[in-house]
Amino acid sequence: MTRTMDESITVMASSNHDSHHPEPERIGMDLEEPAPSLHLASQNDGVSPPEKSQGGAAFPTIAQPQQNGLKTGFDEENSEESEENDQNKNSDEDTSEDEIGEASFFFNRPITNSTDDSPIRSSSSHTQPPSSDHDTTSLPDPVIVRQHDYISRDIRDFLQNYPSRRPSRSTTNLDFYSNQIPFRPGGCTIDHFHTHLFGNHRTLELHHGYIQWLFPIREQGLNHYADPLQTHEAKIIRSDPQMQSRLVQSLKLMLDFYGMQVDETSSNPLLIVRHPDPLVCAEQYRNLCESWHNYLRITRIFKSLVELGQEDYVPSILLFILAEQSESGTLNRRQLRDSMDRFWVYCMREREAQRTVAEAIRWIRLEEGVVTMDGYRKMVDRRQSEGVWRFDPAGDGLKKRERRSRGFSGVFNGRLRNR
Repeated sequence: MTRTMDESITVMASSNHDSHHPEPERIGMDLEEPAPSLHLASQNDGVSPPEKSQGGAAFPTIAQPQQNGLKTGFDEENSEESEENDQNKNSDEDTSEDEIGEASFFFNRPITNSTDDSPIRSSSSHTQPPSSDHDTTSLPDPVIVRQHDYISRDIRDFLQNYPSRRPSRSTTNLDFYSNQIPFRPGGCTIDHFHTHLFGNHRTLELHHGYIQWLFPIREQGLNHYADPLQTHEAKIIRSDPQMQSRLVQSLKLMLDFYGMQVDETSSNPLLIVRHPDPLVCAEQYRNLCESWHNYLRITRIFKSLVELGQEDYVPSILLFILAEQSESGTLNRRQLRDSMDRFWVYCMREREAQRTVAEAIRWIRLEEGVVTMDGYRKMVDRRQSEGVWRFDPAGDGLKKRERRSRGFSGVFNGRLRNR
């Protein structure tokens, strides 16, 4: 006899030919998608997948404790939509893959946050209430990458450390990262997810409820079962070695999904390399270029890494992508470049990290310079050995491309030489 499961998370398939105008991310099932082969439910929960109509597919479930008073609607003012809306406008304005607008790089005035939390302290209890101690802190100057762009609301709140956010005593994210509860709806514990979903690229692409749990941020996402990260939770996660290990494992799982990985053979834990299987790397690179909803996921991942103590991975990943774009011509779709220049470069609170990435972008976009993989490794090794982020093209042996002759005489002379 088949029992009815309490909940199921279902998925919308992402079109590879859309123009970044998806409907709002929702918790629902696209009936045209076949069911994932992996059942994530605990073997002891006694829950079987429900019977479904033809073409339907239920997300693997795990028995859930009953919870009341949960929101199920979507917030129209959700900040995760701001990047998507800006991308929509760019897609309407220009459909060329290779054309980019002229950039202007400068540093803005410091943003002052009058309600920033006091420095993070270790805590041994998950039930510790939010701290009421605040001090005035000047955050580093944000890098304005392109003068005609603006900093979206969610990015500005992130850089200011969310001065208007009201604290909550919620411990949902702590409980999940302690491996005590499954993610909702219809999910599993974090250790179970890491074990059984690593490398399952199809499920990671199609399902949208897990990312808010693996990478919590201090904003309410579209999955209202996931609570925003609280400052007291962030303090404990940052100071707990086991939770830090789980956070890095979450990052490795997503990097694998994007065709990358942390170089396990290197002594530098920040070094990013391609997926070891060239076919998998090519396919996941293609998916990253064409499935634009992943750009919203990456924005969340970067913010969460900064909040939870692994902020050095953000510039390392961005510099690796820049090296791929510059040296190999991969990951070079206009929409992906636009996300880097307008959003991801702001997902860092350390000014020198921002400056390093912004100057590398300028070197490539405006000065026809090349960031090689060797140059990328030197920057990451410098961070590891000297503790600084610095873009030094001359010292790292980076060169500019040879400029082609332009104008009538150049074309004419070129034709003569080629005869």
